[in-house]
Parts: sequence; C-alpha cells; structure tokens
Amino acid sequence: MDTNYTPSDWLAAGSDETEDHYPLFDSNLSTTAANTTLTYFGTAMTAATEKERNNEFSGSLPQSQRFLLQNIKVLYNDLVTSDDENSIAEGGYVKVTIQDRKRLHLPLHMIGAGGSVVPAGVTQDEDHIFMPPFDLKKNIVIPGGVPFKVEVVTGDTAPTTSTRVTVVLDGVLVRKKST
Repeated sequence: MDTNYTPSDWLAAGSDETEDHYPLFDSNLSTTAANTTLTYFGTAMTAATEKERNNEFSGSLPQSQRFLLQNIKVLYNDLVTSDDENSIAEGGYVKVTIQDRKRLHLPLHMIGAGGSVVPAGVTQDEDHIFMPPFDLKKNIVIPGGVPFKVEVVTGDTAPTTSTRVTVVLDGVLVRKKST
C-alpha cells in the first residue's frame, strides 16, 4: 500500500506532457569547518558539470516543468572516513525551501551517514548511499519557474578533509513531450 500522500495542487501530466520517475541531483564539496552551509540547486548544469548536477536552470525548474518530491537522499564520496562522515552529520541538518517557505527540515542523521559499510563491488572512486532515502509521508510539489533550494548544514565538529556531498531529490517530473 502506498503511504505517500499527494497534495491536491499536484497536476498530473496533460496530453502534451510526459510524467517520468526522475532524480534531480546536485553536489558540493564540504569544507573543513564546522557548521558550514552548502546550498544545492542554485547552479545550472553545464557540459563540464553534468556529472555533479542535472538541474537545467539556476534555482528553479523550467517554467514548463513541475516536480513531485517523494524522497530525499544524501550521498557522500566513499573516500570519506567514518569519523569525517560523523563530523559532517552530527548536529547537521537538511532544509528544503520553495519560494522562501521552508517545506522540510530534518537532522542529517535521518537521511545520511551513520554506521555505513562500503557495499561489495563498490570501488574507491564511486559514490554510494550510506542510508536509505528519507521517504516523505506527504509529497512536496515544486512548481516550474518558482525558486527552490536545498541546504545542508554540516555538523558541530570540523571534518579533517573536504568531501563531495550529493543531494538527490527523487520523484516525478512532468515536462513537455519532445517532438
């Protein structure tokens, strides 16, 4: 049984649109300072950065698109030590803001870090998930053309080295059919 609730302002795909399961992702390098704010989805993807992010516009979806956020994931580069992983997460949090309205605010330990094990077959240059995604009980609508961002604030202890932290918004993307 599906336990996610879809808000009434969500519009399913029309006849000239497609509706696809789609992950939006963006990544940043953490610093070696405590309580650092990393902002995601504020920079548009370019050919040089497409392995780090897949958002087409800076700070919003294109006007013709909309996104139904169903879960959120935080991934760390697998070279991070467990001590640094805990330094980033302990006391840290994730916040999703849409049009200057806070829609989600969670401790980082709920959606990333803590007790991770590198899965069999994962090499040292791959990213992997440390914990399962955080599934929303009430999905969140991100309209096209409306500013949104995700912030990760790192924990109270400074990590010894910088590491790549990636945020993945997983859900349904509605966009115009390609011709």
